[in-house]
Amino acid sequence: MLTAAPGRVRIRIDQPALFWKILRPGRAAPLVHVHSALKATIPVPACRFCDDDLGLVVLEGLRGDTLRSRLRRGSSPLLEPAAVVDLLDRLAAVALGGAPAPTTAIKVRRPARMLRAILP
Repeated sequence: MLTAAPGRVRIRIDQPALFWKILRPGRAAPLVHVHSALKATIPVPACRFCDDDLGLVVLEGLRGDTLRSRLRRGSSPLLEPAAVVDLLDRLAAVALGGAPAPTTAIKVRRPARMLRAILP
């Protein structure tokens, strides 16, 4: 089965699924570094292949339901609030180096200013 979404292609041949992430050149190795750094803290997909010059990463899929699929189906149980807080605390404790990525709220400020300037 082949499915596609902006920035990624999913080819499912047999378990486990493989996810091909196509990134800008130079961004593949940092992504693999983040996955490696998080490995001891949370379940992360294993990297099967990485070419930083091409911006290509092939990740092994993880088994189980995603939070997204559970929310879409209305499945229970979802994570308890304390489990979410625990997960966020564990993620915050991982030293990844570099500056944090800007949040969506920060990213929309510039286009919002432009829209305010050009719209009545």
